[in-house]
Amino acid sequence: MTNLYTKTAYSFLKSNIRIDELVQKAKENGFTSLGIADDNLHAAFKFYKKCMQNSIKPIIGLDIEVSNTPFLLYAKNLTGYKELMRISSQRELTESIHLSELNPEGLIIITKGDYLDYDFEALDRFDYYMGIQLDDLDLELNFAPKIVEKADELNKKCIAIPKVLYLESNDYKYVQALEAIQKGEVLTIDAYTVGNQYLRVETDYTELYSEYPQCLITLDEVVDSIQLNLEYGDYQLPKYPTEHDSKDYLAALCKRGLEKRVSTKEVDTKTYIDRLVYELKMIDELGFNDYFLIVWDFVNYAKKNDILVGPGRGSAAGSLVSYCLGITNTDPIEYDLLFERFLNPARKTMPDIDMDFPDDKRDLIIEYVMKKYSLDNVSSIVTFGTFAGRSAIRDVAKILNLRDEYLDEVLKHIPINASNLNKLMLSKELSHLRSNFRDIEQLLDYASHIEGLPRHTSTHAAGIIITDKPIQEYSAVQRGLGGIYQTQYEAKDLEEIGLLKIDFLGLSNLKILKNTVDMVKEYEGVDINLYDLTFDDADVFKLLREGDTDGVFQLESRGVRDVLRRLKVSEFEDIVATTALYRPGPMDNIPEYIKRKLANSTEYVHPDLESILESTYGIIIYQEQIIMIANQFAGYTLSEADLLRRAVSKKEQDVLEKERVRFVSKCVEQNHSEDVANQIYDYIVKFANYGFNRSHSVAYAMVAYQCAYMKVKYPRYFFAVLLSHSVGSEKSTEKYIRECRKYGIEIVSPDINTSKNTYTISEKSIQLPFLSIKNLGRSTAKKIIEERQNGEFKDYLDFVSRTKGILSKALVEKLIYSSALDSFGLNKRTMIEKYEDALKFMEYGNLIKDITFDFGDSEEFELDELIDFERLALGFNVKFNFMRKYQSIITKNDLDSLADREYKTPIKFIARINKVKRIVTKNGKEMAFVTLEDDTSVVDSVIFPQEFVQYDKMLSRGEVCLFSAKMERNKDRNSLIISKVGVLK
Repeated sequence: MTNLYTKTAYSFLKSNIRIDELVQKAKENGFTSLGIADDNLHAAFKFYKKCMQNSIKPIIGLDIEVSNTPFLLYAKNLTGYKELMRISSQRELTESIHLSELNPEGLIIITKGDYLDYDFEALDRFDYYMGIQLDDLDLELNFAPKIVEKADELNKKCIAIPKVLYLESNDYKYVQALEAIQKGEVLTIDAYTVGNQYLRVETDYTELYSEYPQCLITLDEVVDSIQLNLEYGDYQLPKYPTEHDSKDYLAALCKRGLEKRVSTKEVDTKTYIDRLVYELKMIDELGFNDYFLIVWDFVNYAKKNDILVGPGRGSAAGSLVSYCLGITNTDPIEYDLLFERFLNPARKTMPDIDMDFPDDKRDLIIEYVMKKYSLDNVSSIVTFGTFAGRSAIRDVAKILNLRDEYLDEVLKHIPINASNLNKLMLSKELSHLRSNFRDIEQLLDYASHIEGLPRHTSTHAAGIIITDKPIQEYSAVQRGLGGIYQTQYEAKDLEEIGLLKIDFLGLSNLKILKNTVDMVKEYEGVDINLYDLTFDDADVFKLLREGDTDGVFQLESRGVRDVLRRLKVSEFEDIVATTALYRPGPMDNIPEYIKRKLANSTEYVHPDLESILESTYGIIIYQEQIIMIANQFAGYTLSEADLLRRAVSKKEQDVLEKERVRFVSKCVEQNHSEDVANQIYDYIVKFANYGFNRSHSVAYAMVAYQCAYMKVKYPRYFFAVLLSHSVGSEKSTEKYIRECRKYGIEIVSPDINTSKNTYTISEKSIQLPFLSIKNLGRSTAKKIIEERQNGEFKDYLDFVSRTKGILSKALVEKLIYSSALDSFGLNKRTMIEKYEDALKFMEYGNLIKDITFDFGDSEEFELDELIDFERLALGFNVKFNFMRKYQSIITKNDLDSLADREYKTPIKFIARINKVKRIVTKNGKEMAFVTLEDDTSVVDSVIFPQEFVQYDKMLSRGEVCLFSAKMERNKDRNSLIISKVGVLK
């Protein structure tokens, strides 16, 4: 028994059937074959694979309109399957398919049981069947008899095609809910209604088609005729276009690259040559020569076109071949990186070379690849947006017309990233709500049943597929972004088919670095080659030790800054270790690592591990260390050792025990005792889940170092680029402006005659762009700049006259409040009050000779007003800051700023209290944590009980006070300790 006309959840919002559940249900019902017919082919491959795993014959179909009439099309064999991919692609790309375009070879064509107006003459060229649906009374009484009559007239066979949209009859309501969500309508169905479009057992179908038994016979005949066998798993790699043998060409490129790489180093060249020969041999044996050439080619294109390439990403940074080709900039021998973590014959997976490019250049690289390998052979990858927990609840609330207070109460108990509503519903709070409110019970019932279902298509963030043959040989396609195709299969399916996926990632920090380098070259004439930086600059390590890492890749968070300070960063390896350790899990090892590093002490489980764990003070931090322990201590090959690492990291008990037996046995072969072997194995298991990919850590530590280097060496340019990158984010802009002040860099208000679309620099300052002004968009800014090319704006009247067609009154006011018109020599109140008069004067007044415009003598706004107006215009303050009120006091008393704080050095400063958190100590005494702000920094500080008693009443949010404080150690971290609080007079 089988069913052909099953729709899955990939026919978005028409079915709630998940593939795994469908196949399992079919197996339970005794099905030996099963068909699906979605509106697309998104589910086809995963359905085929799942059926084959469960010894069920898969039948793949499409529910599609051809010549504006509905058909079910099924693949009879591989030819038919490829025709379905072509048809589905054409429908997505052109939205029109005609019967005359179909290839009858390999296709089974069935008319729909709820449609009669077919062009049967046009169908004559096909061997088709006429479908009989008996899903409801209308189909049974009004369609089935007429279809049978027409079939007899045409001498065609009828076939049973019961439609299945859900697995159980009482799931009907959930599919109705999906349709209501799609239509944006209120759900009116009775919750207790059951449906007919569910997956039945064989006896049910026999009874359903008792009046049309021949339809079931035809169904069996059709199913028997289908012989679809998909071959997958072998790599379908494209060839790199070259007249040379790819193996020889790759070897030649690597040889030349190695010579270039080692020419500037004092190294054992033989070590490098041996490693290169080894890697090339393995790459050739696994058939990946062309893969490396393809990646080398587009990386080479990027570098030739002045596009910065990241130093590496993931395990690919452990490959010397990648280093020699310039794909990565990490020397795997210098940094003890393992090729086997990236590629080895035991694992038999495709190498995974992910590439980082500046996020504004990524599309240029993809465009190059598309042109080189053709539009038909390059495509992006589909992903599926699904109903997440909270979004499912909100959608269902709409169709149930649920009261807002009910929805709000439910959402209080649903985490932001909720992923298992069924589990959450068991909580005490939600159980109570479900028991006492029928509407809430219904809401959670519906939401939990649609949670996780695919809702719409999206685009894989980075993945690009490159194929040897047109992509439609492997997957149907649809329209993608940037003028390229998008596969209908998702990434996991494509990889199982054996296709080459490369992730082209856009990294904003690379854009920041490249733009900073370009500015330095433009203004200073200094050409910095980031690829050639050595990672040993004392100024960089001083910056990191101080935690001064705003704008530094991977090292900006408060927690990481604290680690950097406590670790007293002194070398590049400290950055590598920090990026590996500062993650959930491994963070537990940070205190011990810091303790050992500062004491320069190590502890080893066994002396033989010293050479492997010496650099990390006896603690396993990296996955590569696990591999090396298994290799050097237990005699595993490096490939076997990587398999061990992968196995133990899963923490599955049966796997752990199995691997223990093997590990101990191999250790004994190396003349180690069983006790020692078990001890080492336990140590590996303990850290297996904590270990991080060292290759990735080294590569990303390089980007962090590069950012820190540009910040400490060329802060003005670095901050100008950071600020330009942060336009639109008031929080980031305010943060970087404070950083600039800390570095002694003046931030200048925008100016109508000098500002551009990005932050610009002068000798000691950075000027705000037009785009920093709220609601002043890029096109308006462009018009101002174009108008300025006709000559600077001479005065306020000239400005008003020349911009009246460009700027609204509201935008003119924002320009005024931002100080962009201060160069005209008028105060802001005057410009605001006289705008309308100036507009009229420039239209009519200048027609009368010897008349001048009277600006009056209005007094400027008060400072508090100017502060508010500037924040209104920019979202932050530049020229008018609350600290400006106290500038004379600061100068007269030679006060410090928060940026001047140093360990053990007393400072005296004025600051505003942003937040006060009072707590009671174990001894029953009160103290407080206080967040302070001046124009250079926002700093967390502590006031202990003895001082708290004296100054408690002065600690109010928004108060500006005079503070005395000192940076001291408090619970393993540097804290600003307040000793005095004074009132400003």
